[in-house]
Amino acid sequence: MPFKPGESGNPSGVQREKKFLAALERAIAQDTADRLREAAEKLLTYAAAGEPWAINMLADRLDGRPKQQIEATDEQGRSVAVAIIAYDPAQLQAKALPAPDPAEAGFRH
Repeated sequence: MPFKPGESGNPSGVQREKKFLAALERAIAQDTADRLREAAEKLLTYAAAGEPWAINMLADRLDGRPKQQIEATDEQGRSVAVAIIAYDPAQLQAKALPAPDPAEAGFRH
């Protein structure tokens, strides 16, 4: 299937297991909402007092974490393309190409 710009190559996505979230949800379900409310109020209190970590945490929870941007340049300051590849052999549909013959590729020993 050819790549189409603007479309995900993994539309269904591989969902990561969120163990901490699952454990937290179980704990909240077994407890009254009072402790959760107290924790949220403490976070708001610290954020209102100007604590950077609390402000960041609150912003991350309300707006979501910002996407990270990577900028790469070479020695002359020119932009360089960066590819981040996650390799999972189980997800590969095509067979790997054989390694080139060094003699044919012009490599010298």
